[in-house]
Amino acid sequence: MNPSDTVETDALWRIRDLARYLARSERWISDALRREETTIGSIPVLRLPGGAPRFDPEEIQAWVKAGCPPVATFRHWQKSLADSRKAG
Repeated sequence: MNPSDTVETDALWRIRDLARYLARSERWISDALRREETTIGSIPVLRLPGGAPRFDPEEIQAWVKAGCPPVATFRHWQKSLADSRKAG
């Protein structure tokens, strides 16, 4: 099954959407959200004021393609990539 067949990709994902995409339980996602961004198993998340966590599908897909590194590492790579594109 292709994840894009069952998950809406033009809006922010909820925990259940991310769990379906990653083929993990919602509890696993919730546990991962409590990890520090510098640790293995952390997940890129958007923390909206007063709301539940949300996930940017494009960011999650890029994170998975990068091998699911710690979030801090992933964001550093993304920033370095963006900076090199600006410079060149």
